[in-house]
Amino acid sequence: MKHIMVIILLGLFCQSVHGQKKSVPIESLFTGYDFYYQHTLHKKIGSSKFSFFNLTSLKTDYKSLNNSYSYLVRGQLFYKIHSNFNIGLTGELSSFENAARLGIQYLFKNKTFTIIVYPNLTVANKFSFVNMIYFEYKPKINKRLNLYTRIQIQTTTFFKGNTKYSNLYRLGIEYKTIRFGIGMPWFDPFNTKKIKSEYIGLFVGMSI
Repeated sequence: MKHIMVIILLGLFCQSVHGQKKSVPIESLFTGYDFYYQHTLHKKIGSSKFSFFNLTSLKTDYKSLNNSYSYLVRGQLFYKIHSNFNIGLTGELSSFENAARLGIQYLFKNKTFTIIVYPNLTVANKFSFVNMIYFEYKPKINKRLNLYTRIQIQTTTFFKGNTKYSNLYRLGIEYKTIRFGIGMPWFDPFNTKKIKSEYIGLFVGMSI
């Protein structure tokens, strides 16, 4: 069943790319050991209440670019049930696992804040409860510059095991469609005793 869901979501991704008129945000992070890349796109499907979101990311290290890498392709189909609430179906392909999830998303967005809370249950793969939190804050510094901050938190609770934690941070400056600053990749804050160069670096992002 999970393969059918993933195929459907990948088909929606191809359709979104083909008809995409909005800009696509891309971002890279350079740490002491690794290089990270990701891009996202969001598209409303016609005049319906459906929309599609895709996140594609890649991680590799500088020493063995061809031998050590990980990837994630996440497709999400949403159906709006309220101005701030959506029912979501998620399909994931990654170097660690493939999964399908079903949940409810809360979304609030204006020029300064973006808040997303997306609790969901894994319905195909190991049975688990996943909660994704996205917080972005970019107030104006002056007429040209904005402060850019972003926090992402993901917890995965396995009903026959433990709970995994993973956080991501960004702090920098935004100028028009370009942002840059200091960033930290996904890492477990509870199992990281010391912040080393592998956990902190420089990021740059833009919309193309």
